[in-house]
Amino acid sequence: MNRPNQKPGVAAALRQRAEAACCEYEQQSAAVLTALSPEAAEQMLHDLRVHQIELEMQNEELRASQFALDVARERYFDLYDLAPIAYCTLSVSGQIVQANLAAANLLGVTREALVGKPLSRFIGNEYADLFYQKRQQLIENGVALVCELRLLNGRNAPTWTRIEGRLAQQADGTPELRVMLIDISERKRFEDERRKSGALQRAIFNSVNFLSVATDVHGVIQVFNVGAQRMLGYPADEVIDKLTPADLCDPQEVIARANALSNEQGRPLAPGLEALVFKASRGIEDIYELTFIRSDGSRFPALVSVTALRDDKDLIIGYLLIGTDNTARKLADAERTRFEVTLLEKNVELENATQLAQKANLAKSEFLSSMSHELRTPLNSILGFAQLLESAVVPPTPGQKKSIDQILKSGWYLLELINEILDLAVIESGKSTLSIEAVSLAAVFEECQAMIEPQAQKYGICVTFTEFATPVLVNVDHMRVKQVLINLLSNAIKYNRVGGTVAVDTVLSGDNAIRISVRDNGEGLTPELIAQLFQPFNRLGRESSDEAGTGIGLVVCKRLIDWMGGTIGVDSTLGVGSVFWFELTLTCDAALG
Repeated sequence: MNRPNQKPGVAAALRQRAEAACCEYEQQSAAVLTALSPEAAEQMLHDLRVHQIELEMQNEELRASQFALDVARERYFDLYDLAPIAYCTLSVSGQIVQANLAAANLLGVTREALVGKPLSRFIGNEYADLFYQKRQQLIENGVALVCELRLLNGRNAPTWTRIEGRLAQQADGTPELRVMLIDISERKRFEDERRKSGALQRAIFNSVNFLSVATDVHGVIQVFNVGAQRMLGYPADEVIDKLTPADLCDPQEVIARANALSNEQGRPLAPGLEALVFKASRGIEDIYELTFIRSDGSRFPALVSVTALRDDKDLIIGYLLIGTDNTARKLADAERTRFEVTLLEKNVELENATQLAQKANLAKSEFLSSMSHELRTPLNSILGFAQLLESAVVPPTPGQKKSIDQILKSGWYLLELINEILDLAVIESGKSTLSIEAVSLAAVFEECQAMIEPQAQKYGICVTFTEFATPVLVNVDHMRVKQVLINLLSNAIKYNRVGGTVAVDTVLSGDNAIRISVRDNGEGLTPELIAQLFQPFNRLGRESSDEAGTGIGLVVCKRLIDWMGGTIGVDSTLGVGSVFWFELTLTCDAALG
């Protein structure tokens, strides 16, 4: 007969007790058997065998019951431990006595760490009082524990949880709480989104800036929002279940829309609701302009969007029209159209004026060029005769010498003015050409230094030029770049202070350009005077000074630099001096030392 599995020590002790009882029984039985007759002894022996078999059968039933109980207990613990829902057993004071794997995962700690910990430790402060009250009501009054709150797991991440609990008793009668923890985060997220969506829908529907009209499948208005009431002037009860959107629109527009759709579809469409919702009923986005008629008969244009409303089976159950007052946009469009027409007219006028100005400027340049030639011929004669008088065999008297000097000074000034006007006119007329080539800056500096040295000595100005360790070549017209540099040097000398200095230096500008700067330490210029530079005949208030000048030199310089593809500018500080600079393009093999 099979025996249940027992521990070795327990089995040996049980065996000893059984053998002792058997010996005692045999001794007693021997005394009894000696007093019995053979028949009675045989009957007693039979009864003992039957009793033995009965005990063995009861033992087998007990072992089967124990096995079934063990299987049921294992199944219960498997269901409890592996259940997808979190279960906890709590003491009446709230300590966790037992927890399944789902509870451990939900709370973010191991099962062993949960045992003995109060469940309230995982409940946020804002819900601690609620859970305590619910637990006490369950213990004291038997009221089912049901509440929703945020649990904090081991990582302090909040999780929306529904807690349900009931009161139970242990085998010894000790009360305990059996609690179920259900993660409802997804439901709460859905409810939050639905709440936000509902709030948004209500805000849109109740907006006074939007006209929202919903109809049933037959087109009869069922919803007439606040914006529709404000825009159309009808209270909702005068419209709902009584009118269709077509009743609120310009009938001529509805007829025109029906005709247009009929031509488009190749079949007749009746003016009315069908014309308004035809595209929307076929799942086509439909946005169009419509004129609504208010209760007082006045009209306003609206931009309308029409959508078909469908049920779960995709069957149309109605239509939604959302519109906005388009009056402001219409006015803005009209104003923009007027502005564009006016702008076009002004552009035409400006273009005509520009053409006239260009013609006038060309005529001016041609006139100046012609006049300069006409003036230069007699002026050269005047200067020639004055020079003859100055060097005559009979020396002129002091009075005559003064007059001759005045004639020469004025003549040379006038000749300079005529030459610069002629040069400017030629440049602006486009009759002159440039000879762009690779020019050595060192050679240009050397030529300019030789040409400007007499003027510098006359004014007592020290002029210095930067020196190059390697050749520096620029793409320019040799004669014109020298003309620009001479003009800037002449101005720097004339308008410098006594004993002043002028320095010509260079620096790379970007990847393929070089900046040539003419720096003086004269009086400097104010920002107001700098703004007037490069204007023809503007001498910046020095018209009455002793220094001769035409006010054209800088204008010619700017035209020439622009013509050669460079830039020109000035930096000046009052009381410190000025730096006139221009930038030119380097050749590919140029280098700056």
